[in-house]
Amino acid sequence: MNSKLNRSVIALELKKAFRSPWFLVSLGIALALATGSAIQAHAYLQNQYAEHVSVGYGLGLESHFYNGQTREGSFGNWIVVEANPTLSGTLFFYALPLLAVMPYAWSYLSERKSGYGAQVCIRADRKSYLAGKFVATFASGALIALIPLLWNFLLISCLLPAYHPLIEDVQRVGLFDTCFFSDLFYSHPLAYVGAYSMLDALLMGSWAVAVLGVSNLTNDRVKLTVVPYLALFAWHYCNGWIFNTLAIQGFNMNLLNSLRSESLLSRPEFIATIIELACLLLFGFLSVRALARKEAS
Repeated sequence: MNSKLNRSVIALELKKAFRSPWFLVSLGIALALATGSAIQAHAYLQNQYAEHVSVGYGLGLESHFYNGQTREGSFGNWIVVEANPTLSGTLFFYALPLLAVMPYAWSYLSERKSGYGAQVCIRADRKSYLAGKFVATFASGALIALIPLLWNFLLISCLLPAYHPLIEDVQRVGLFDTCFFSDLFYSHPLAYVGAYSMLDALLMGSWAVAVLGVSNLTNDRVKLTVVPYLALFAWHYCNGWIFNTLAIQGFNMNLLNSLRSESLLSRPEFIATIIELACLLLFGFLSVRALARKEAS
């Protein structure tokens, strides 16, 4: 009976999350930026083709403008790789942590203030209610990342040929062996798209539940969504600044760099990203349990 009740509460929370206007708004913004990235990458290459005649490897008067096979194909111009950087792609990843929490991370706070949460807990177990919040918040945050990433790849694949990435183009693309899943990119690029899409979805889902976990620290919905986002930006710059000040090459341990495995001042570190992911999930889980105990007392 309890398991059936748990499933029904979780299903109800998922339905509320995906039907929320904020989910649609966040997804719409993310899709618009993902679309803009694909269109801008295609337009950049078209402009180059119009200005310079790319004959081939070392041939022709304008051959020094040759982009390389990877930079002219769909895999190299996917929004995560962006061998030809675009403004929309950069804005997408800077905005993604905020867009991921907009759909549902604030829902517990809002329902606690309105009294709706108390009404639900009269009819259902409090732990089931908060478990539903946890699952729905994670799922909505993950989908805000996953759907636009896959949409961008589909769109860029319609606009550009699916050239297989070449390791010879590594300097042109900037995706080195230290970057996440780089072996997959040069050997099985479609698997790379799937692996990195899932990683970003997990990171954004975990980030959303971590923000949900701090619902007991504020009664302001705007502060709940914006303050963690600003703190994430602060840590993003501190992470690089610390190692730069020490004049050593450090490692990334911040979401904004992990989302596309890049940094100018420190190297990507997959183990650090996994630890980061685990910490966010653990913090969200323990915080939700603490909320359940606090409300029950």
